[in-house]
Amino acid sequence: MAEPGPRIAPLPRREWGETEIRAMDPMIPPPGSVYAKRREERGGAGGVNALALMLRNPALCNAFLKFNRHLLYESTLDDRLRELAVLRISWQLDSAYEWGQHVPVALEVGMTADEIDRVIEGPDAQGWSEFDAAALRAVDDLLADGQITDPDWAVLASTLDEADLLEFVFTVGAYTTLGMVFNAAQLPLDPDLTGFPQNDK
Repeated sequence: MAEPGPRIAPLPRREWGETEIRAMDPMIPPPGSVYAKRREERGGAGGVNALALMLRNPALCNAFLKFNRHLLYESTLDDRLRELAVLRISWQLDSAYEWGQHVPVALEVGMTADEIDRVIEGPDAQGWSEFDAAALRAVDDLLADGQITDPDWAVLASTLDEADLLEFVFTVGAYTTLGMVFNAAQLPLDPDLTGFPQNDK
């Protein structure tokens, strides 16, 4: 039996006009960044189903990507912390697309394959620093009830200043939104991506 298609299909490249192309302007990565390298490897924005999905609503796409640009390219957060959070969000939401997009980025910004495996086990896995475990618990708690416990907040605040703490919560919220969109639309993986490790989901 054939696999069911997406609920909302990515907009085919042949249907992009000036409005659609300009809607994606905020996500043009800074030259020399890990994202510029990934974009080039993947044939530009046309190789990414996530962007093509959002182009079904160009105005919304542009508005969200302005926010997403800040989180990716201009945030005060450490890149590794962002990717640690995004991978845990992806796992908890069962978003294979978001996981597949972010594993290569996580490796590029300093996470190890072992750490990525441990994200699946969660904050209680052996080997995390106190800070990393608190960050993972904070993600889980934000997803569960929109809160961060006082002990975990204290650990995060021992390293992050108030601006960083806001960035962290906004980052969790933004990538939770993306994971929900990908799941609800039943977005297929890009050809160059793999989802979750076999036998883990």
